[in-house]
Amino acid sequence: MRGAAALALAAVMLVGCGLMPSALPQWVANRKPLPPCGEETVVRGDTDVEARQCLYDAYRAGTDAELISTEAITEGRRITRYMRVHENGTIEMFTDATGDPLGSGTWERETCGQLLGAEEVRDVWIEEVFIILDCEDQPIP
Repeated sequence: MRGAAALALAAVMLVGCGLMPSALPQWVANRKPLPPCGEETVVRGDTDVEARQCLYDAYRAGTDAELISTEAITEGRRITRYMRVHENGTIEMFTDATGDPLGSGTWERETCGQLLGAEEVRDVWIEEVFIILDCEDQPIP
């Protein structure tokens, strides 16, 4: 019994220190499923252009889609964003910043007002495909 308690305590400490990924909160784990555009891992700004184009195309077509993007900021610092577009034009992001000890260290939820293509914005790397603007924090369910 002591071994199990020690293991559980060690896991809690590792999650809290950002050394082990945190479990998804229920509001993320039970989110409405949307057609996936894939998952990307961004290292040094290199994005998955095809996956990002999928999300941008869905937004422009007025269809549902989701892209999961994990950014490796530096060794030991990671942020994962669940970028979601809905057929009604809603743009939302769920951000897991629990792996970023220098950031908020929490889950965040936002709705955004604009998703602009790279061709609409100056000074944006074409690999970005789009940028999301006018985001507002929303309460965590």
